[in-house]
Amino acid sequence: MYFIEADPENYSNLKRNRPKSINVNGALCSEPRLLHYSSEGVIPVRGFIEFMSPSFIKKWHGRIYNNETSIDDLPTVQCLPVRMLLKELNVKHVDLWILDTEGAEESVLKGTDFEAVHFDAVAMECDEHDIEKNKRKTDILENNNFKCTLVERNCMCKHNDYVPSSAKSLSLLRKWDGQKWTKTYNP
Repeated sequence: MYFIEADPENYSNLKRNRPKSINVNGALCSEPRLLHYSSEGVIPVRGFIEFMSPSFIKKWHGRIYNNETSIDDLPTVQCLPVRMLLKELNVKHVDLWILDTEGAEESVLKGTDFEAVHFDAVAMECDEHDIEKNKRKTDILENNNFKCTLVERNCMCKHNDYVPSSAKSLSLLRKWDGQKWTKTYNP
């Protein structure tokens, strides 16, 4: 598995929790550049100021919105196109790409070479702060042979060529009843 994490705190946890994975401390975007990372607020709203809508900054990064904190005072993170990273890692196929870059998804998709790497499915954040940006993101995928559906606040996109395996699953599933795991069964 490959993990790319920009947040320094989350990256430290990632290295500790996923020691056998390939972990990259950096960010993905359309072109190589430095971005300003805001760690203000709770973890789900942290991210790159350059990719946040004004309403999102106002709601979750008020000190920056009100000019109490200068963008130039924020830490910078190197950002690379995913096409460069996947080429360097010699990745040609991805089963499931979970794309959650706190607002930078459109830029990441623009930096993706869908001819060089085949993706079976992409799950990405599509929040209510920028409906037009959500449309641009799904348009990029749909123009690359994906069909996208909005599920709550996520865009779930499946490549039109993807065919699920017909092999019977050998894994056992358990159900959580709120207090303990119950009913072990094989689907």
